[in-house]
Amino acid sequence: MFTNAPHVLLIEDDLIVQKVHSIMLKCLGCYVEIAGTGQQAVAQATDQCDLILMDLGLPDLSGYEVTTQIRQKLQKKTIPIIVLTAFIISEVKDKCLATGANGIFNKPLTKDNLKKILQDHLLNGG
Repeated sequence: MFTNAPHVLLIEDDLIVQKVHSIMLKCLGCYVEIAGTGQQAVAQATDQCDLILMDLGLPDLSGYEVTTQIRQKLQKKTIPIIVLTAFIISEVKDKCLATGANGIFNKPLTKDNLKKILQDHLLNGG
């Protein structure tokens, strides 16, 4: 799918979801780094990331807070941040976009949805 493996930061606290999403991403040609908490995510987010997949419900910080902190930290403001949640309602979507997220997807994430995220935000330039 890619000539160079995109660097994806997967921010997810559920170990099973981490494993499933990581396997799907690797099958699609991505290099995957995992953060299990919001604090780890902020620490691991670098300008080398090509895409960030963010769970909204983390144990220490909300996905909103993490998105805001990552946007403040990174110089490369164009890194897409896609929020993954089981609760998409208009208020949640609006708040995610207001904090700097580029999109929001319902969990569970399918391989087809993941492929669409990669195509839309990496192959087509966001």
